[in-house]
Amino acid sequence: MASSMSVTDELWIAILSIWVCLSVASNVSIIACIWKKALEKKNTGQSSLTSTDILIVSLAVNDILLAGVLLPQKIHDLSHTEHFFECESFKVLIFISCT
Repeated sequence: MASSMSVTDELWIAILSIWVCLSVASNVSIIACIWKKALEKKNTGQSSLTSTDILIVSLAVNDILLAGVLLPQKIHDLSHTEHFFECESFKVLIFISCT
């Protein structure tokens, strides 16, 4: 890390790093639970997924992408202020996720 970082920046980096790990892990577990439920229903002959299950999986995948792509970019921006780099695709993703 850069030596010119403030304690506040270091705290934000730590919080965002923990947030990324917890967010990805919890959303993967949500997808796994719904997958297991769908397999159990399939074995009993019922319909596999309801529209609510599909919506929840869709939101979980969106959260994984947000935590796995955008938050690491934010962590990089906080920790590397002298080498700031943000390509156009990240600007588009940030705009889409904020609207």
